[in-house]
Amino acid sequence: MNLTSFISMILGLTAGVLTAIIFSKFQAISRDKETVVPKRPARPTLTGSQCVYFRFPKEANEISKQKTPAGLSAEAVNFDSRRDLFDPRLNSTFLYNKVKILCFVLLQKGHIGNYGKSAKATWTKHCNKVVFLSSVQNGDIGTIDIKLPGGKSDWPRSKLGLRYVYDHFLDSEFDWFLKTGHDSFPVLENLRYLLLMHQANIPNYIGHVFSGPKSGGSVFALSKQALALIGPTLQDYVPAFGGVADDLEMEACLKAAGATSDYQGMDLDGVQRFRMIVPDHKLPMNTKGYTAWYWQYIRHPEKEVAFVASGSCVVRHGEQVFRPGYRL
Repeated sequence: MNLTSFISMILGLTAGVLTAIIFSKFQAISRDKETVVPKRPARPTLTGSQCVYFRFPKEANEISKQKTPAGLSAEAVNFDSRRDLFDPRLNSTFLYNKVKILCFVLLQKGHIGNYGKSAKATWTKHCNKVVFLSSVQNGDIGTIDIKLPGGKSDWPRSKLGLRYVYDHFLDSEFDWFLKTGHDSFPVLENLRYLLLMHQANIPNYIGHVFSGPKSGGSVFALSKQALALIGPTLQDYVPAFGGVADDLEMEACLKAAGATSDYQGMDLDGVQRFRMIVPDHKLPMNTKGYTAWYWQYIRHPEKEVAFVASGSCVVRHGEQVFRPGYRL
């Protein structure tokens, strides 16, 4: 075999090996994209779901005749929603006046300068009123010093924030109270519409709690009725789950006060309204690995893949929560 034939053989073998490697990688990526929702059961930690809603107990088969704050029946709300006759973006002024929300943001001292400024400049402008609660006063952000504790346990902060709101705003004009942490980006127009729809469809609906790991605490919306229910019990409440995860303790606290809970939070297309994942440059190529933790905490898997942007998304969570806004 001469030198030319030998070199040709080596080049051919190299090309074949490289082609096989590329093909195997392509197949692996394809499998990852197709296997977004795992078959394993949900992990029985936290609430076992992505969000939980609360209501006062009623007969299971009772059909609600309750009217929404806007005076719309459940049938009208559902019809408009399915036919896209009501758009929260186009009807934002209507929602702003009908579903009044006080937002209270819990900020640890180290989060005021970055996350606090970002929140004040963006989504909090859509609240009917916002209060920033922390362990220090800050004139630029307007934080209120309520001796907010640090550490990784979220329930002590949420409990203190709830107590402050109960003491100062229970008798105010606000219908709902939204608690967030430093790493949340709520879409207030969609939240108002969600509350409007749930009030029309769920008998005695009083609130929603978002649950999930890797966050600065849960996001929850409580009605004035729910706040009045748990406010007096907060000081003497004994944590049922170690006083760490605020979603668990909130659920236990409301249940102890007589409320019932259930798990659901999808829009009409089966996509979760309360989302934990922000779309970014990593998706969709490594979706399975990037979102593995996400699926461990969902009782009702979504019909869509995890990175699809729901048009009715209520809140996004995570360290990169502001990236989509910057890209837009």
